Amino acid sequence: MKVHACTIALMFIFACLNTSAQQLFKCGATFQDKPCDSEVQKKYSPLTGSFTKEQVTANADTQCAELGSRSVPIIQSRANNETLQSLHAQVDSKPIGRQEKIRDKELITTVFSKKGSQAEIRGAIETDCMEKKWASRTSHTTSSSSSYPMSDGRSAAAAARAAAIAARRDKY
Repeated sequence: MKVHACTIALMFIFACLNTSAQQLFKCGATFQDKPCDSEVQKKYSPLTGSFTKEQVTANADTQCAELGSRSVPIIQSRANNETLQSLHAQVDSKPIGRQEKIRDKELITTVFSKKGSQAEIRGAIETDCMEKKWASRTSHTTSSSSSYPMSDGRSAAAAARAAAIAARRDKY
């Protein structure tokens, strides 16, 4: 009986894969061609041949889906009545770099600002992440004169160099 059920499930997966450019989502124990309504879903990756990316929102990329999964323990801590300050203190006590601490604290603050169920908050985190990525992509294409946009660090460094050169010119 188990072999028969697995065979049917595999046939269903391959049938879905053969359709043109359709996506496949695993919602609990069911498979469907549209995103799950209210739960964490797994998205089928044709590159790996398995359901690898766990996410809530259908359009979240791997980084945003991972950010959403990192928010789950924070959501659970908030449900256990831990405070924002205590979670920030936990991050401060970790032996990690400054930038990681800033990112972790920002995620904690963002989770605490959201309302809803665990899946809703995780979905909102993933959606916000994708919106920030989209906004940074569009700002790079509109503000950059070259076809290769500079990162924020490189553009800030270039602006600082230009200001230093201008200050030297004014001095002489």
